[in-house]
Amino acid sequence: MGVEELKVLKVLDSAKTQWYHFTAIVIAGMGFFTDSYDLFCISLVTKLLGRLYYYTPGSAAPGALPFNVTAAINGVAFCGTLVGQLFFGWLGDKMGRKRVYGVTLLLMVVSSIASALSFGSDAKAVMATLCFFRFWLGFGIGGDYPLSATIMAEYSSKKTRGAFIAAVFAMQGFGIISGGIVAITVSAIFNAVYPAPSFQHDAVLSSVPQADYVWRIILMFGALPALLTYYSRMKMPETARYTALVAKNTNQAASDMSKVLQVKIEAESDQRITENLNQNQFGLFSKQFLVRHGLHLLGTAITWFLLDIAFYSQNLFQKDIFTAIGWLPSAKSMNAIEEVYKIARAQTLIALCSTVPGYWFTVAFIDRIGRFKIQLMGFFFMTVFMVGLAIPYDYWLNGNQIGFVIMYSFTFFFCNFGPNATTFVVPAEIFPARLRSTCHGISAASGKAGAIVGAFGFLYTYNAIGMRYTLFILAGINFLGLLFTFLVPEPKGRSLEEISEAILITESEAQMKKSELIFIPSPGIGHLVSALEFAKRITNRDAGVSITVLCIKFPFTPFSDSYIKSTMASHPQIQLIDLPEVDPPSQEILKKSPEYFIYVFMESLIPHVKSTIQNILSSCSNSDSCPFVGLVLDFFCMSMLDVGRDLGIPSYLFLTTNAGFLAALLSLRKRQIDHVFSYSDPEELIPGFSNLVPPRVLPNALFIKDGGYFAFFKLAQRFTHTKGIIVNTFSELEQYAIDLLSKDEQIPPIYTVGPVIDPKGQPNPNLDQAQHDKIIKWLDDLVLLYFFVLGAWEV
Repeated sequence: MGVEELKVLKVLDSAKTQWYHFTAIVIAGMGFFTDSYDLFCISLVTKLLGRLYYYTPGSAAPGALPFNVTAAINGVAFCGTLVGQLFFGWLGDKMGRKRVYGVTLLLMVVSSIASALSFGSDAKAVMATLCFFRFWLGFGIGGDYPLSATIMAEYSSKKTRGAFIAAVFAMQGFGIISGGIVAITVSAIFNAVYPAPSFQHDAVLSSVPQADYVWRIILMFGALPALLTYYSRMKMPETARYTALVAKNTNQAASDMSKVLQVKIEAESDQRITENLNQNQFGLFSKQFLVRHGLHLLGTAITWFLLDIAFYSQNLFQKDIFTAIGWLPSAKSMNAIEEVYKIARAQTLIALCSTVPGYWFTVAFIDRIGRFKIQLMGFFFMTVFMVGLAIPYDYWLNGNQIGFVIMYSFTFFFCNFGPNATTFVVPAEIFPARLRSTCHGISAASGKAGAIVGAFGFLYTYNAIGMRYTLFILAGINFLGLLFTFLVPEPKGRSLEEISEAILITESEAQMKKSELIFIPSPGIGHLVSALEFAKRITNRDAGVSITVLCIKFPFTPFSDSYIKSTMASHPQIQLIDLPEVDPPSQEILKKSPEYFIYVFMESLIPHVKSTIQNILSSCSNSDSCPFVGLVLDFFCMSMLDVGRDLGIPSYLFLTTNAGFLAALLSLRKRQIDHVFSYSDPEELIPGFSNLVPPRVLPNALFIKDGGYFAFFKLAQRFTHTKGIIVNTFSELEQYAIDLLSKDEQIPPIYTVGPVIDPKGQPNPNLDQAQHDKIIKWLDDLVLLYFFVLGAWEV
């Protein structure tokens, strides 16, 4: 990760769900409520506007908006949204999310009301003022996309982040339902108070003058929920990630989140975070951004573009589709207000049965299934159902309209339980904090460009080639979206900093920023094998990392030297340096305690280790070699921590055993040096173990006062002085111990990297192959038994 994780961010990532999270969802979701409310109602309004302002006396059909006017009313809001997404996305990164958050909501409220008050002496004037205010409505809605997504992403924990961002977006569902309820209620009231004949019975009287109030009331009502949350939005604090990582004010970030989460969070040095951040401050138009995130931005932008062509084509012109298949009565058979009522009822039914459930299916499953799989699945089924509508289109028209509507509803369901939600969620997660709002705005603006294509293009395509071939085109667009999904990474279960700073490091980038590690493994074969396998795993995953292994000659493992050289021969990124040989401690020490023998032996190597590393650093300073970023020390090499401290290199502990052994060693910190274990001791509670631990299961070395106990005690005191503890296990196997130890603020971060073994190697020539195979089979059976008893684990 490019930035060492701050405590305030760590607390946010692990925070439990609180009432404040739900409050933030409602506050952040009001922009999307207004967006979907307007989207839903405008299709009703355009029908009514056509009857009111574009009826030609004596015409055999009700008045209808000209194609260019319909496209303008639908498209002008999208143009405003596109501009707003780009502008406010950029402004959110420059000025902060909170400082511009209230502006977008105020724009939406004022513009919604102003749209309803559109004035003029003739149709052109009314349409012109309506389009003018709808542009600014779109401008405000556009700003809400990057700001709301980014704010919710930066407030959420990594386990529930996807669900919370999707829940903000799912507020569109409530906007759709509310739009339907308002339209049905208002039209029903006006139709009852001002009854009118159908158009075919009396063309003039079918549109009563009072119908002009219907569309205005419907549009105006969308501003009310947004207005009610304005005060709450202004009271929200700035996100901790912006304050700490962009504004570089860690004290303020800790203070804000302490109040929000109602926990005490210690502030950290602003100077330290500034130094860390300055190492990786590439801009949007830099080569580093292009290499690291270029394909990701292309993927999020193109998939959103393709989705919105299909999504908005379907949404804006549902009434035309329903009329084309005969599911709605002809316009002639209804009066103007009755038509609003019946279209609203039909579209609300579709929303209730497919659109809204799709949103909340995404909320329920996004952090389980993952964004990538949901998006892929959504595009796939949208393609399938569109093709299913298009191929037998004539069959659906001939008395099978209900089947068409059901199939059509499934496209909405998988759109919302699919890319309509995930294209909104992912851009808020995968980019760095200083560019997060901007990149989300770019992705969203690309989507609105697709919406403009859908709004303007559907009408002309439908009139040129008919509904059947238009459905084929939409199916093809959905399939392209499926293909471009493969450019989008999966951010599930990781912190925002881990995703944005370390995601998909390519070989070319690794060559731009190389780094080196120094491994000092214990010469014992059990320690040596794991350390070397871990080194190989690192270099295999990241071409930019080189490793220098300091090899220790040990009198009791003469075969280790040949094993090291044969194992590392095929790994040019790993360099071997032999340390000078030293005389081993006396045999009396070995007989008393092998652990104490190794401890004394390692102490004698400290001067040689320091001298060797100084020579390495000196040679690096005189060449173009890459910087050394850490020492990886074996458990028995903890006394060499002082070398790293003196030379300014952070040190990490690599523990070749499991988390249970780590817990036992860490418990020694609270004991006295002369408080040796005894077999007669009562069972003891050791943090990391769920049950009391009887002394007989502890390592024998802990019962030898001046031998193994002394060595383990001294080594364990140094664990908390490291930058991190790397354990040869995996969290699913020892979840309880890992979780409990990770909560202790005095213990450095714990990284599980196991199982790190060499199943094919044979480092000890004295061990015959049959015995080796027996050990491996026993290990396989043990792990299999463990998961058979506990059940499957989530990968």
